[in-house]
Amino acid sequence: MKARHFSSWTPPGVRHSRGVSPIRHVSYDTLTLPGVEGMARRDRSPRWLVLAISMLVFIPGTQLFAYSLYLQDKVSVAAGPVRLGDIARVDGEQEAGRISGKLLFQDLRAPRYIGAAQLKQSLGAKGPENLERVYGSGTWIIPLGRELNAADLEALLKKQIAALPGGAELYDSAALRLAQNSRIQVPAAGVRLVFRLPARASSLTPGKRIIPLDILPIQSASRGNTVFARHQIQIAIFKKQPVAVATRDLPVGHRLTPGDFRMEVRELDNDEIRYATGELLNRRVMSATKSGAEFTTSNVQVMPAVRRGQSLSLVYQRPGLVFRVRSVALQAGEIGQVIPVRVLYPAANKSRSVRRLSARIVNETTAVFEAALAEDSESGDESSGEARTNVSIK
Repeated sequence: MKARHFSSWTPPGVRHSRGVSPIRHVSYDTLTLPGVEGMARRDRSPRWLVLAISMLVFIPGTQLFAYSLYLQDKVSVAAGPVRLGDIARVDGEQEAGRISGKLLFQDLRAPRYIGAAQLKQSLGAKGPENLERVYGSGTWIIPLGRELNAADLEALLKKQIAALPGGAELYDSAALRLAQNSRIQVPAAGVRLVFRLPARASSLTPGKRIIPLDILPIQSASRGNTVFARHQIQIAIFKKQPVAVATRDLPVGHRLTPGDFRMEVRELDNDEIRYATGELLNRRVMSATKSGAEFTTSNVQVMPAVRRGQSLSLVYQRPGLVFRVRSVALQAGEIGQVIPVRVLYPAANKSRSVRRLSARIVNETTAVFEAALAEDSESGDESSGEARTNVSIK
C-alpha cells in the first residue's frame, strides 16, 4: 500500500489524547502489508547499470557476432602478404576488412596447404568475433611470384623433348618456336613444370599444336595427384629443308638463270609442298619477287616448258631451206633440253612416218631438228642393231 506523505496522522473521529503520539510517516516507498513478508525495497540504482548486469547474468560469454568461411580447393594469389580474404569467402562479416584483412603470411614463395581444422584453430574466438564454421576441407595457396617468358618456356620444352626417344635427332631436321607474347606466372619455389609430351619425339610433326604445361608440387610435398595449374602453350614446329631463294629483285615474266637464286636451308611449316622444288632454270617468274624471298608454286612457273603429249612445231633446217611440220612431245622438257618427238605426217604419208626423232626445245611451242642430233641418233640405232628409217620431208 502506497503511503501518503503526512508529517502526522490521526484517525478520523479520534482526538489527541495526552501521552498518545500521532502515527509518524515511515519513509519507505513501498510498504509491507500486514501478513505479507518478503517484499523488497525498490532499487535506486541507474537503469543502464541494471541492464548491463542482467545481460552478464542471463547471457554470459556471448560474442557480438559470428562469421563463417568458405574455402576453395586451390587459390592463386599475387606475390606479397596473404590475407584471409585472399583464400576464403567471409560470410557474416559486420565491418568490411575486419575479418578478411587478417594477415596469414607475410611473404609466401612456395605453395602452402592449410586445412580447415588448422585454420579454425588459428583464428579461434578472438575479440568480439567468433569463427562459427569453416566450409571445405582445406585449400592450397599458390603464390605467383615468378614470370616465365617465351624464351624460358622454349628452353624448358627443348630440354624435355631432348629426353624423349629420338629427341636429339629431332632438332637436326626440325625447329621449334613459341609465340613471342607467351608468358605465364608460376610460384618462385616448391614446384616443378612438366610438359605433357607424346611418348616419342617422332610424333611431333611439323605444324602448329597446343601442348599442356602442368605446374606440380615437388614429390616430397605432394598431396596425391595435385595439379596446381595447367597452361595451354601454343607452339609451331618447322621442318628444315633447302629451298630456292631469290638473290635479287625479279620482275614478272623473268626467266630464271643460275645467278637469280641460291639454295638455303629454311624452316618450313607442314605446307612445304607449296615451295618450288626441282629444276628452276629457265622457268618464268609469275609474280614480282623480292631479294631473299623463297620461290613458291605461286610465284614461279612449276609446269615444265613443254609437257608430254603437247603439240609442237618441229623445224627442220638446211642451208637455204626451213621446213616446219607438226609433232608431239614424247617427254616433258625445259627450254634448251633435247627431247624425243613424234612427227605427224598427212594421212597419205602414214607409211612414211618415223617412230621418233630428237629435237631441241626452243620455246613452249617450237622444237628444232638438228643434223647433229640426227647423226647421233643414227649412230645409236646402228650400235643397237635397230633398222634406221630415212626421213624425207616434202
